[in-house]
Parts: sequence; C-alpha cells; structure tokens
Amino acid sequence: MVFRAAQELMRNVQRHSRAEHAWIEVRSDGPRTVLVVADDGIGIAADAVRTGHFGTRLLADLAEEIGGTFEIGPGADGGTTARLEVPNR
Repeated sequence: MVFRAAQELMRNVQRHSRAEHAWIEVRSDGPRTVLVVADDGIGIAADAVRTGHFGTRLLADLAEEIGGTFEIGPGADGGTTARLEVPNR
C-alpha cells in the first residue's frame, strides 16, 4: 500500500504540480507506517480528497479499509503535502 501510494502521489506531482522539487519520507511511528510526499508546486485545494482526482479518493478509501488515514492538501509553505498512515502488518 505504501509503495503504490508513493507511486501515485509522485505521478500526481509530475503531472499536476509544476514543482521544482518533491520529497518522500517513509518512517515507522510505533505500530504505524507513515508516508509523506510534499512538493513546492502550485498547490492543491484544501478539500482535494473529497473533490480531487480519482487516485486521491481511492487512496483515502483504501487507507480507511485497512484502518489507516490519508490526507492531502496545501503545504504549510505552499505546494502540496500528502500524508498516509497505515498499520504495520
């Protein structure tokens, strides 16, 4: 799940963000794995999971199915930040 999410999110950076840089962070946070993908592009609407592309809605649904969470929205300093948290298995 984490690998496929990273693939989809990096595809979105390439296709939509007009970013110069993108960052991927993967870490274990106790019983959960956390993936953060951020870029310095044009940004995304705050309600992107609900109104966004099929891929982001699918990631949110899949994360929820396995007891995780997915959020995507504007980054603190511009661009877009996506965060996926899933239980370690």
